[in-house]
Formats: sequence, structure tokens, C-alpha cells
Amino acid sequence: MKLTTPQIVWHSKEPVFSADFHHSGELWRLATGGADKDIKIWKVVREEGGKVKIVFMSSLSRHSGSVNVVRFSPNGELLASAGDDNVVCLWRLGEGGGASSNIATDTTLVNKETWNVTKMLRGHVEDIYDACWSASSSYLVTGSVDNTAIIWDISKGQSLCTLADSKQYVQGVAWDPIGQYLATLSNDRYLRVYAVEQKFKCVHSVSKMTVPENQVLSCLGDHVTVT
Repeated sequence: MKLTTPQIVWHSKEPVFSADFHHSGELWRLATGGADKDIKIWKVVREEGGKVKIVFMSSLSRHSGSVNVVRFSPNGELLASAGDDNVVCLWRLGEGGGASSNIATDTTLVNKETWNVTKMLRGHVEDIYDACWSASSSYLVTGSVDNTAIIWDISKGQSLCTLADSKQYVQGVAWDPIGQYLATLSNDRYLRVYAVEQKFKCVHSVSKMTVPENQVLSCLGDHVTVT
């Protein structure tokens, strides 16, 4: 197997903090976000001979601080972005190409796609570090330096529930693929698992777990297996 590493350097030479792929048919779309406060949309094209080409598609500017996380919804209809301005932006791909107002500032290239903010979710009071969609694309969870995780109802554009069990900032969030559980990872060294059907009640927390050497821990539903 031969691997190649295409490089993306169009974030004003600032750090890139997050990247996310969405695959639909023959189209691979990539979003990146970083310290330049912008989001870049790319198309990944596989050429003859197995070579990969990265094509710039659009530059999205709405955040007033660094963009720490970008996540496509599983159904591909929305892109969520969040960062140091404490706000979650929900973007939707519109019709048409670049207009004069859609010139990518750091590349002098006209945007090939137009992305519009459909909702701005406000509730966190500090930087947002992570975000994750539910499998249905109906809900989004975000984790923040304000020590909370917020579950958002996307159709209503408002918070559904705030999880405030963490004693320090929430640096990681995840839905399980079936949608029964939600997990948060905090700087207080706790992994917390919440049951969706129990109104996001914390049903399990782990601060330390030892797995025997040369063995693997795997989880499926309510079952944990060491092999």
C-alpha cells in the first residue's frame, strides 16, 4: 500500500485546530478550522494513478475567535463550527458560486461554493472545545471551558439540556452510534456516560481503569469486553 500526504496551508499560516470529512457518493468534502478564525471547505479529488488533489471550495467567516472544532452532520446537510467566541454556528450549503463578497481573503480566490449561517447557538460562556452530532443529525452536543456540555435541539435552535457534572472544562464529547448514550471527557479526569432515554442522567463515571497488559478493551452497548 502506497500512501501520499496532501498538505493544506491556507489558514494564514496559523494553526489548524480541527478537520472533518463528509463523504457523499463520489464527493469527498473536507472542512478545516483554525486560529485565523475562518473555516475552509475543500474538495478531495482522486486523480488517475491514485493521486489525490485538494481543491479549495470556500472560506467561511463568521467567528470572532479561533475555530476549535468543525463537524459535518451525518446526513451532510449542516456543518457545525465553534470556538473561542463561545458560539456554535450552523452552516448550510446554498446554491450558486462565488460573488464579489465571497472572495477568500487569504488566497484571493473566489469561493466556488456559498455557505450560509442558518442558526447561531448561544449558551456557553467560555471557549467551546469539542462538538459531536447524534446519528440522526437532530441533536448536537458541545463541550466547553465553562465546565458544561450542552445538548442542542437543531430544529428548534435552542438548548435541550445542560450537563454540569464536570468540575473542570469539558474537552471531549461523543454520542454512541445507536444514540442511547452520550459521553463527556473532562479535565477533572472523569469520563461520564449519560443515558439519553433517562433525560441525560449520568449513569456511569470513570476516573481510573486498568486494562491488563497486552489486552484490548472493547465496548458494545451495555457490554464491556477485555480480550
